[in-house]
Amino acid sequence: MRDWHKGAGLMGLGLLILLTSTGIMLELPAQTDSAWDAAGLTVADPAAPVAPPTPAGSQPIAPSRAIATALAALPGARLAWIETPGAARATYRFRMQVAGDPSYRFPHSYVHIDASNGAVVHIVDARRASPGRSITNWLHTVHAEAGLGLPGRIVTFLAGLLPFVLFVTGYLRWKKRAGTRSCGKKGHTSGNS
Repeated sequence: MRDWHKGAGLMGLGLLILLTSTGIMLELPAQTDSAWDAAGLTVADPAAPVAPPTPAGSQPIAPSRAIATALAALPGARLAWIETPGAARATYRFRMQVAGDPSYRFPHSYVHIDASNGAVVHIVDARRASPGRSITNWLHTVHAEAGLGLPGRIVTFLAGLLPFVLFVTGYLRWKKRAGTRSCGKKGHTSGNS
């Protein structure tokens, strides 16, 4: 049991440290950005300008027109998410994946389109990200699959089971040692009588 416990712990240590640290960074983005900034790896992205509110009584442009404009603004990008204009925001916001973006599900490029006239208001292109932002863009991918697709997801899943395996093997090892000690004490006690 000792070999199973020790082997599992040593083999999984690096992966558990990686998954734990990326999980913490994902959960605490403001603190992570501050840490990267302190290390000299700038993270800040320029803020998106605020589009003026859609004039009263006017209708926003059709989503199809906004999509076409966004795709033209980032040629070759894949559209992943659409956020439509609302009361607090007079823009369409498109989340798009460009070549080299590590995340398929949560890409890091954005195009903001003014809902009243279809003009491009703001573009965030992941290919032009600052050094700190480039590292941060990889966090979710590394945390979820170690950047290796399905094999990475399987390894990540198995790593998630590792603390349970360590608990069980540690408990069984402790129980065996505790049983050995109590047997030795009984034998020692009866020998003194």
